[in-house]
Amino acid sequence: MTNIPWSSFLAWAAVVVLGYPLVTLVLSEVTRRMEGSETTRPLKVIQNAVLPAVALWVLIHKLSSLPSDGVAFKVIDTIVGILVLYAVLLIGQTVLLAARRAVDGRAQAPRLFHELGAVFIVIVGGAFIISTVWDIKLTTLFGALGVGSVVLGLALQSVIGGLANGLIVLSGRHFAIGDWLRLDQGYAKVVQVDWRAVTLEAGGERIAVPSSKIAGDTLRIVRNGQPFGAGTSIVVPSAYPPDQVIAALTEAARSIPESIGPDSASCQVAEWTAGGIRYAVGVLVDEPGKIGRACNTLLDRIWHVLPRHGISLMRTGDGKVVEVIGGALDWGVTAEERVRLIVNSGALRGPVTGIEELAEASRIERYAPGELLLAHGAPATAFYILLSGSLSTAIDTPSGPRVVDRLSPGQMFAIRQIFRGTPSPVSLVADEASEVIAIPDSAMQRMLDKNHKLATDIDAAIDSRADMMRALISNGADVETDDTAERARSRA
Repeated sequence: MTNIPWSSFLAWAAVVVLGYPLVTLVLSEVTRRMEGSETTRPLKVIQNAVLPAVALWVLIHKLSSLPSDGVAFKVIDTIVGILVLYAVLLIGQTVLLAARRAVDGRAQAPRLFHELGAVFIVIVGGAFIISTVWDIKLTTLFGALGVGSVVLGLALQSVIGGLANGLIVLSGRHFAIGDWLRLDQGYAKVVQVDWRAVTLEAGGERIAVPSSKIAGDTLRIVRNGQPFGAGTSIVVPSAYPPDQVIAALTEAARSIPESIGPDSASCQVAEWTAGGIRYAVGVLVDEPGKIGRACNTLLDRIWHVLPRHGISLMRTGDGKVVEVIGGALDWGVTAEERVRLIVNSGALRGPVTGIEELAEASRIERYAPGELLLAHGAPATAFYILLSGSLSTAIDTPSGPRVVDRLSPGQMFAIRQIFRGTPSPVSLVADEASEVIAIPDSAMQRMLDKNHKLATDIDAAIDSRADMMRALISNGADVETDDTAERARSRA
């Protein structure tokens, strides 16, 4: 210390005694405030490694009398140089990842790739630092590293192979955390990506798929937030016009509650077969867990909808269709049977003239739970006598549909707009699996012309039900009580 001026000694001592704790305290507070962000890691490296090494460098270089060409000087110079280089690379990597995330939000997957690149740069930079500090030729140093690399490569061949496959997967950035991959057993969500494996989650279980398998397989990737397709194929006899069949299948698909919306429904001709035409019909759902339920609901809707359009399904040998359904008009019910059902329902009281003609024009229809018989604003063209199940009438409000009445078996849905052919002020929906007799407005009008007393009764029932709905709406009731409904039905 005799060779160090006191003023310089005191200044460097103040740097170590006062500056080092102060900078450490500031970095600790900044790190605490930014916990969880990308900048936390380089700040911790600077605080826990770079600052102590720099303080030690000041002690050795400025506050000691050790020879400048001694081993202590060279060791501390090497350590400080490599740590500073590593900290600079971490800061650069953080800035790069933040910039990439700001551009497309997909910086998580290739992070290991950047880290390995930083390690490589540190190794090369460290070699230059060692060469400069210790006065070693780079050719000798790299030669020793080369021999060591060959030995390590042979010993760790499988590990290095997995690392290479991991780098291929990560550097390609074909998918990111949150995306979905299609595997043999279905879709699985990407929850973690590293050099060894890709961790997927499906059905509440986590699966680690080796990177070598991911790199060698053909993957179907669905980006996070994109919809999934759910559908089936149906064979229909070629006697039915494709436009009619597509319209009916699209109607069935538009009513799937698991879909992202009615507009996601699609239907097209897939192929012509020897026995008929195969149609592909489907919807879009927002997650893979809904695909199975959507397909089941779609098949159920098709089973209900096609017969109402007079369309039959065919049995095929590949298991796509397992039922043969006749057309709506001959769905196991003759005109004579429909007469019996109408009379036994009690919807038309007293002796009725022309009921045979009414039954001839009517048809049996079946609806799945949640299916619309009549949409709000759609033209009202038919009366419905409920044979089994339950139906609800509802009005549209700013807060959504409001149920104003429910029909039980034996009751008839009748509104004045049916006679006028004008848009319906209410919607009619099946609360459960329901079977109805649909009577066209023209057939009902012809029968009422022959039965004046029945016409008067139906007219009074329509007015009574309309008054009941208006009263419920004005009172703000969401659903009528049993007593209210019973009083209205007794008046009807």
